[in-house]
Amino acid sequence: MRTVRQLLKSAVVGLLALSVVGCAHNLEVKNLNAYRNVTNQPLLKPAVVGITTTSGDFDSRRIIRAVTQELARYSAETVFPYAPAGAKPVDIIANIDVKPQYYGSGVNFLISWPGFLIFTPAWNGYVYTVKFDVTVSLVKSVNGEQIDQFTVPLNLNVRHADINRTWVEGAGWFFWTTPALVGAFFHIQYDDNVTTLLLNKAEVPLADYIAQEIVVRINKSGKFTKIQRNGIDFYFAGLLPVEGFQLGGNPPMF
Repeated sequence: MRTVRQLLKSAVVGLLALSVVGCAHNLEVKNLNAYRNVTNQPLLKPAVVGITTTSGDFDSRRIIRAVTQELARYSAETVFPYAPAGAKPVDIIANIDVKPQYYGSGVNFLISWPGFLIFTPAWNGYVYTVKFDVTVSLVKSVNGEQIDQFTVPLNLNVRHADINRTWVEGAGWFFWTTPALVGAFFHIQYDDNVTTLLLNKAEVPLADYIAQEIVVRINKSGKFTKIQRNGIDFYFAGLLPVEGFQLGGNPPMF
C-alpha cells in the first residue's frame, strides 16, 4: 500500500512539474525585424557627439547608452554623459529622451483560463506591448543652432511565459482549474520581469535603428558644407571653427 501511495505521489509531483515547466515560452518580439536597419549610412564627416538626457530610469538609460555605442559604427565618437563644462569638446549635442510604456492584454485572461488546458502559455506565450518613444534633439555645440528634432516611436509586440506566472496553470490541473482562473485576472497586467529579457534581446537592433536615424538626420540637414580644393571634395561640418583654415589655403585634416 505504501509503495502505491509513493508511486501516486511521485506521479502527481512529476505531472505538476511537467505542466509548469512545459508552459514556459521564451521571449519573442514578433515585429523586431521592422526595426532592423537595411542601410548603413555613415556620417559625411567623423564627428564628436555629446549625449545628454533627462530620462532617469534604468531601462531608458540602458537604451541611450546602447545608442552611443552604435553611433560609433557610423563615424561618430560619443561622450556620455556629456556636460558643457567637460574637458572634451564636441561637435554636436544630442539630447535623447526615452518614454517607456508597458502594457498587458485582456487576451491573457483566456490564455491562462481555459487556455492552460491546451497549454496555450507554452505555444503562444502571454501577450504584451512595450512602447519606447525616443525623442532626439540635435544642436551645434558651438552656437546652439538646432540641426533637427524628431521622435522615433518603437512599438514592440512581445510574447513570453515563465514559471513566475505559469505555476498557477500547473496547479489548476489538480484543483478544478480554480488557481488558473484566479491567476488569469492577474495575468492581464504587464509582467515587469519581461523588461530585462526584452532589452537583452532587442537592445542592440533598437539602438542601431535609433543611431542610424540620427546619422540620416544630420546628413540631410545640410549642416555639412562641401569644400572643393584641387579637384578633391572635403566635407566640413561647420560645427566647430577650424583654427587657421581659409578657403584659399590647405583643407583641414579630419
